[in-house]
Amino acid sequence: MKHPSYSSLGQPCRNFNILASAVVTDPLDNREKLVLSNYAMGATGSLILIDPLTGEGESLELPVGAGAWGLANLGDEKLVVGTCVGQAYLHVLDLRTRRWAQALAAEGEFYFWQLTVGSDGNVYGGTYPGCSLIKYDPDSHTLTNLGKVSGNAANQYSRPVWGEAPGYILANYGFDTTGMTAYDLKDGTFRSFGEPGEQIRWATDRLVCAEKDGALSYYNAATLLPFAGDLAKELTPRTSVALSNGQRIPVRRLVGNRLAGVRARTTSSFRNRTDRLIRTSRSRPN
Repeated sequence: MKHPSYSSLGQPCRNFNILASAVVTDPLDNREKLVLSNYAMGATGSLILIDPLTGEGESLELPVGAGAWGLANLGDEKLVVGTCVGQAYLHVLDLRTRRWAQALAAEGEFYFWQLTVGSDGNVYGGTYPGCSLIKYDPDSHTLTNLGKVSGNAANQYSRPVWGEAPGYILANYGFDTTGMTAYDLKDGTFRSFGEPGEQIRWATDRLVCAEKDGALSYYNAATLLPFAGDLAKELTPRTSVALSNGQRIPVRRLVGNRLAGVRARTTSSFRNRTDRLIRTSRSRPN
C-alpha cells in the first residue's frame, strides 16, 4: 500500500488582535505611519507600521512577549512598547535602524497597560498586579517603580495613564475601589483628585474629562480643580468615529484633518466625518 507524502507549507495565518495604536513620522522616509500593536496568544507579538495613504505596511516582531497594550511615540525617533501577560517587558525600537534595545523587565508585574510620554520627556506606564506607576528614562535606558498609584492594597490595576497635563501623570486605579490620581513630576508625590469612583475618560493639556455612572465632569489640567466655564464641549478631542454601519471605533489623528482607526481586520483613514474616503484593507494576516 502506497502511503501519501507530506510536506510543510509553512506557518498558518492568524488573525490580527490590535491592542494599541500610535502615529509617527517615520525617519526612514519622512512619511506619516499608523503603528499598530498586534497581540498573538501563545506566540510572539508584533508592531505593524502602515502608510495610510499608500496602504504599504511593515511588520516587526517583538523581542519577547505575546503583545502589548503599551505603545508610545518618543519624538518620532523611538517606539516604546510595554508588553502584557506573564511578564511585563518594556521594549524600545530605534526607528532609524529598526533595531530593538535590550529588553527591560518590570519586576513583579505581569502587565504593562497604556504608556504615555510625560512633559519631562520620560515614558510612564501603569501595571498589573502591582497597581504601580513605572517610569522609563530614555537617557539611561532604565525602569523605576514610582510606587503604588492607590492607597488601597486590594487595588491591582493602574490604567490607563495620561501625560497630556503639564507637570503631571494622571491615572485611573481599580478595581476594589476606583478613582483618579495625579503623580507630580516635580516633587514625586501622588495626589488624588476628583470624586471617589470617577474615572478619567480623556485628557488634554487644558482639560481632563472624568465619568461616573454615566455623568461627565471636567477638571482644569493645570490645577486639577473643577473646570469652570462653557468651553468643555469645544475643548473635547475627537477620540472615536461612528461608521456607516453604526459601529464606533477609536481613532488617531493624522495630518491634513484625517483620522485613522481599526475596524476588525481593516485599517481605515477618514476625512470630513466619512468612512468612505480612503480605506486600506489589511485583511491578510502575517
